[in-house]
Amino acid sequence: MIAETVWGGAGMGTDQQAPIKTLWVVSVSKGASYLAAPALPHATAASPASPVFDPAKPTVAVVVGHDLTEVADVLAPYAVFQAAGAFNVVPHSTFAQLGAQLRRGPDVIVVPHVPYIEANEALRLWLKRHGQEQSLVLGICAGAAIVAAAGLLDGWPATTHWGDSARIKRSSPAVRWERGER
Repeated sequence: MIAETVWGGAGMGTDQQAPIKTLWVVSVSKGASYLAAPALPHATAASPASPVFDPAKPTVAVVVGHDLTEVADVLAPYAVFQAAGAFNVVPHSTFAQLGAQLRRGPDVIVVPHVPYIEANEALRLWLKRHGQEQSLVLGICAGAAIVAAAGLLDGWPATTHWGDSARIKRSSPAVRWERGER
């Protein structure tokens, strides 16, 4: 390490010069640069363990589309509900497995943007069935499109991602779509 004092400074006249401390740090290790890095352990393809189901907690089902889903719309709400610790967060089940475990609909259904509604008829029908029961349905971003396609927003005020709003309004005219709301 080398330290030195330099006289002068930016924007100061010669009569207003003040000491400026400058610190130089130099670290060179010639031998270390030629060493091979240790091999990393190989990754495994094992899935993480499913969370332990607690029947005393409300259940949150984070659904995904058959072939395509907006990942940020899935991971953000999953992380929030999971971090709260007050919910069973269920992204690891099929509809049949979830139904057998709960024997009712989930307490909360999180619906991310699913771009191809027509390719996700099973999801639309499942939402229609469970959204009309006691479940609270939370559409994230343009997830409102498939929630509306299930008929769950008919007659209700709703909003969606601004970039998809015109298309979704055309396909779901029974919904009272609002702009500029969150």
